[in-house]
Amino acid sequence: MDSFITQPIAQYAFAGFCAVLVGIIVWLIRELLKVIRDCNRVIAANTKMIGDNSHAVREQSVLIADSLKLNRRIHDRLLNLRCFAEADHRMEEQQGVRP
Repeated sequence: MDSFITQPIAQYAFAGFCAVLVGIIVWLIRELLKVIRDCNRVIAANTKMIGDNSHAVREQSVLIADSLKLNRRIHDRLLNLRCFAEADHRMEEQQGVRP
């Protein structure tokens, strides 16, 4: 068996096989780098989208808070009107609530 391994044909075969394996490894690493590059692009796009959505949510929160303040002011002004105040007072009397 030792004589077979020392034969030049066997050594060239092992060397050729090693070269093929190194070529496959280099190709796999290149493909892996392409996949990583594509993943980084997707992550960057998703991160930007999350930032944009966070900004939109903050804007909506401000609009909702302003709408609630406006609704509360309108509610208070309507209750200050005599006709609404009387209706509110009658409703409280019907429900048995005393101010």
